Amino acid sequence: MIPGVTTYHPRSAWQENGFRMESDFTSVPGSYQASVIRLGVCHYSSAMDLPDGDIEEFDYQIVPWLRASQRDYYNRHEGSGYTRKSDGRFFPGYPLGYSFAVDWLGGVWELRGFTYRPAATSGHNHYTLPILMITDRYDPATDLQWRSARAVWRQTKYLSNRTDFANRPLGHGELNATQCPGTALLDQLHLGLGDLDYNEQEDDMGNANVGKVRLKGFQDQFALIPLDAGTNKRMGLETTPALVITAGITEATLEGQVGYQLTPTADGS
Repeated sequence: MIPGVTTYHPRSAWQENGFRMESDFTSVPGSYQASVIRLGVCHYSSAMDLPDGDIEEFDYQIVPWLRASQRDYYNRHEGSGYTRKSDGRFFPGYPLGYSFAVDWLGGVWELRGFTYRPAATSGHNHYTLPILMITDRYDPATDLQWRSARAVWRQTKYLSNRTDFANRPLGHGELNATQCPGTALLDQLHLGLGDLDYNEQEDDMGNANVGKVRLKGFQDQFALIPLDAGTNKRMGLETTPALVITAGITEATLEGQVGYQLTPTADGS
């Protein structure tokens, strides 16, 4: 779908009946115009306890969270308003305004995507591509998140075919007077983790000695990602080597190291 993105979730993977902007409403957002986009923008939700890989989060709950967010935007935000076809109900708001969201494992979720004009960066939507980083309010993004975000912005530049496309994306608060995307993400942006020319390197998942397992409840994402001892958060593979499965290791030992129940992949590995 997008070069450099391993796991991509189209809108059809998460939108629920009654709130699908393509078919459930009498109108849709304006069309995305790639040729005028020249800047990536990083956003966060400012909320706490998001499904972002904390040790206590034993289920991959991105879908219900996105659905709840979509309903909230239609019901509580103020905009031009949308009318639902099935019952004629009028909603004062609008669908989620970000182009994409990226989760802590690097999964990319299509929100408005490259189909509809974004509505996340007031006054700047006509030339920006906003990405929502799914992190808690005070937390930085993982290496895997940044890897996928960079891939999305590179693809945006490619689609725009503009020579003046900004190499470094900005935080939302650098364009509007907001706290978004928080100090942690902003610090990472200033360190260059969102830069389009970031030097991508092969990570340890390319090593044949690294086993692939499914983290139960995490759909089709396969990885062994160690915990940070200080924060109990999963760490990106660019920062910490993946766990290597050696001969004779038991499932119980492996589960103890990653903190999740493991089930085999489809090919039995």
